[in-house]
Amino acid sequence: PDSLAVVGLPCPTFVWVNSGTHGRKPTQPYGNETKFDYIARANTITVRTVIFLMVLTCRGCYWFLEQPGSSQVRHFPELILLRTLMETSGIASYFQRFWMGSWGSPSPKLSM
Repeated sequence: PDSLAVVGLPCPTFVWVNSGTHGRKPTQPYGNETKFDYIARANTITVRTVIFLMVLTCRGCYWFLEQPGSSQVRHFPELILLRTLMETSGIASYFQRFWMGSWGSPSPKLSM
């Protein structure tokens, strides 16, 4: 309880710059998982990460899921389910964007 986990996912499988390949969009959150094995693996990692975040939430821990600002992960059904369960349980969740340049990064990477 009262601890913080910082978690990340395979960014290239969710960001806009790779959208022509991964094929993710709000209406197709799993993307081209039957066409590209790395998309299917990223989906598996994401589902397992959401389960991990559920356990952390049940244990009273805080967590931070880092993704670039253009990430399509916010449309991932399992993550939406987690946020819905949190909200119905009275647990707040936020999508927060900030400039990574504020922490000494050489480029202003908008993060979520």
